Amino acid sequence: STAQIEDVRINVYNLAGELVRTLNPGAVPGGYTHYVPWNCANNSGQTVGSGVYIGEVVWGGRREFFKMAIIKGSGL
Repeated sequence: STAQIEDVRINVYNLAGELVRTLNPGAVPGGYTHYVPWNCANNSGQTVGSGVYIGEVVWGGRREFFKMAIIKGSGL
């Protein structure tokens, strides 16, 4: 069976709940693992600070959340 292709959006929030960055990888096929690069910049192009951020993946009327950490000096 062919997995449905969905338009995906990834929102990155700081712990205060403020939107930091939106990534639009576009349409991706379901049923696979996809990697979306983020250069650690906010929507204004400025590099974000070290800390914990919340990611939200939105597709097909669904959403899932995940946590990530940015550690300065880690080569990012």
